[in-house]
Amino acid sequence: MTCAKMEKRLRLHLNESPFLPLPSVVRAIADELNTINRYPSFFPTSAQEFLAGWLGLDADNIVTGTGSVGVALQVLSASRSSRVVYSVPTFDGYPLLADMTGARKISVPTDNDGGQSLDALAAGAGSSDATIVLCNPHNPTGTALKPAEITRFLKSLPHSLTIIIDEAYIEFADEDFRCDLRELLSCHPQVVVLRTFSKAYGLAGMRIGYGIANSDFAKHVQGRALPFGFSTLAQVAMEASIAALDELQARVEAVRRERIALRSDLRRLGIRVFSSQTNFLWLPWEDGAPDWAKRLDGNGVQIKIYPDQGARLSIGDEAENAIVRSASRLPSAYGDIALAAPL
Repeated sequence: MTCAKMEKRLRLHLNESPFLPLPSVVRAIADELNTINRYPSFFPTSAQEFLAGWLGLDADNIVTGTGSVGVALQVLSASRSSRVVYSVPTFDGYPLLADMTGARKISVPTDNDGGQSLDALAAGAGSSDATIVLCNPHNPTGTALKPAEITRFLKSLPHSLTIIIDEAYIEFADEDFRCDLRELLSCHPQVVVLRTFSKAYGLAGMRIGYGIANSDFAKHVQGRALPFGFSTLAQVAMEASIAALDELQARVEAVRRERIALRSDLRRLGIRVFSSQTNFLWLPWEDGAPDWAKRLDGNGVQIKIYPDQGARLSIGDEAENAIVRSASRLPSAYGDIALAAPL
């Protein structure tokens, strides 16, 4: 197979949406561009009210921030935690946020199937002023916990702890893994559920994140948000996306179908690939995964490597996944695909 150069490498390492923004969202943003000489609201009251109405919650349960990672930083700042406990491998942001807030990092390994050990997380936190990070689904292994497991866990924890439940990828998960938000809030006074418009909604560049928490703690967390921090364009894009939920859901279903099919194809190579509830696949660093990762890199496909742990491959669109199949020496419905030369 002949390799042809591409102008840029395939970005399958950041779990971005492979789709261009919806036309209706682009139009809404464009219509608002002539107002960007003006400040947004000092406090994001309108955004909180909109999100609360959409979710069936009260406005004082909503926290906003610069992406979900921005809300996470606000949570750690508000809780003043001495320790941050998380499962490894993990999203790169959490160790950085711990360093930014002066908290000690406590890492707990995932199990052989990429699952998070709730007992180990609780033991790492102890009974002091720690924050536990629970990613559901987990980044980067793609595994998820059932709601009953999470509620039992929350009820077992001391009220002095803070718990972040990071649901950045929840839109890609099966219904069985989706928690009732009011029930979560009833289980613990200092639990914060993080959500984002970066993944399923395809607005990563807009940095729209929010959290759901009990009113007293939500007020405390929102007090750490930057004034003017929720832009007018972000709010317009968010509202237009919610108005186009049917179209966005069709895109989510397309990603889910590609995820299932690509996992099946990679497993045919004899490579272990975890079952995923996200828009990416995790391949532990064994059974041919290192050689496969090198082959993709040599053919211009960027994936996220966690040294000595595994590789994370974002799900692209059909054409991008066809290139992954070709680089992996798998059959493709698109026939032979011209691969990228190393850049």
